[in-house]
Formats: sequence, structure tokens, C-alpha cells
Amino acid sequence: MSRLLFSLSIAALGVVSVFGSAACSTHTIIQATPQPAVTFEKTCAKTACEAQSAASPSATSYCSDCINAIEDSCINGGSCDTSQCDFACDPPSSPSPPACTETTTCAEYAWVAHTTGFTATPGTEQLCIDANAELATRCQFEVSDEDTANTEASCARTARFYTEEGVPDSGCLDAFDCKTGRPNCERTSTNGDHFCAAREASCGSPCRDGIREGLNHVTFGMKPALIAAAQICATQSSCQDVDACLDAWLNIFQ
Repeated sequence: MSRLLFSLSIAALGVVSVFGSAACSTHTIIQATPQPAVTFEKTCAKTACEAQSAASPSATSYCSDCINAIEDSCINGGSCDTSQCDFACDPPSSPSPPACTETTTCAEYAWVAHTTGFTATPGTEQLCIDANAELATRCQFEVSDEDTANTEASCARTARFYTEEGVPDSGCLDAFDCKTGRPNCERTSTNGDHFCAAREASCGSPCRDGIREGLNHVTFGMKPALIAAAQICATQSSCQDVDACLDAWLNIFQ
């Protein structure tokens, strides 16, 4: 069975991409750390007008819903009289509501994170590749050419974003559970605890399920600039921005 071992396990945190095309002029750049740098870009994804339009069902949808209901009724032996839908399909004329012209108020923001200056930690990439190879041999995993290429790409990212400490040592490799694919060694930090405490202070609600434990795990051995950038997310002024910023941060590792 093919699998990628000891790669960046960010996916377990439920990453959701929140960055879309900017629909209004709001645009903020947040320099989270100096070199090596993490920069967050915050743009408006949906204006108040666009949000209002998306939330308001159209007359066409009312009409089609009614026709569909009558057709279902007819098939099941009920009424087949579609004139009952005239109120929805041919409503009496009435003044149109005023057009929404608000273009400056943003209802939904999108975040993306950029990194510059992160260079590979010497020796870390090879340590990662060797750890994967050792586990594949010990656990008798089948490794295809595609698996090898994926491992090399993942280990290259690991070397950019982690120190040597981020690669499992021999004791951790010996404790690896081949059946579950999980290490049984203690490889954790308190960074998730700090992030979730700051988030709760900012918006009064706890982290999403699994975030605290996941961040404690994936930030073990991570380079300080990246950890500092995650803490910047926790101090944003709204819960929506806190979570959108964190999702953008997590997407760095994809």
C-alpha cells in the first residue's frame, strides 16, 4: 500500500481555501515577520450588495419551485393544475425595490499568505527522505515511483519550513505504528495552546475541533518565523479574520 510518511501533516487540520477573486477595493497587506518573511494579503471577496443579492431568492426560483411541486403532485395522483403557480410565475406588477448601490462595505474577506526567504535547512531534506525509506522498509510498504517523487517534494518543503528537529529521530521511527500509520512517540509543542488561548481572548470562542492538538503537533520543529506568523492570525480583530488568516497560513504548506 502506497503512502507518504512523515510529510507535512497539515491536511489533518481541515484546511479550507478562503482566497477568491477580489470584488471590491479593500486590500490590506500585513507583514507578519521580517526575513524570512510571511506576509498576509487580505482582500474583499464579497461586497454587502453581493451578499444581499446572493441571500435573496429570485422570482424565477419561486416559479420553478412551484411548478416542480405541482408536477410531483400530478405524478403521485394529486393536482396537475399549474395555474396555481400564477402568483409566483406571473405576479402582479409592483414597484421594483431600489437597486443596491453600496460598493464600499465588505461583507466577506479573503486571505492568502506569501512566504519569502525560507531556505532549506542543511541536511533536513535528506534526513526526511531517509526516514521515509527506513519506515517503508520496516513496515513493508510498497513504494511506487510516484510515491518516491511525492516524498521528495514533501521533504523539500519540510527542509524549507522545519529545522532538523522536525524530522523524527530513530526512537520515534522505532515507535511508528505500521497499521495505523501514526507515530507513537511524543512529538508535540505548546504552540497550539498559545494560539488557541490568544484566539479565545480575541473572539470569546474556542478553537475549532482538532486545531489545538493539530497545531501542537505540526509546529514541532517548525521555524520560528512561521510560528510567529500563526500567532499574528490569533490577534486579528474579528473571529472571521482569525480563522481566515489561519486557513491562509495552513495553505502555505500545501
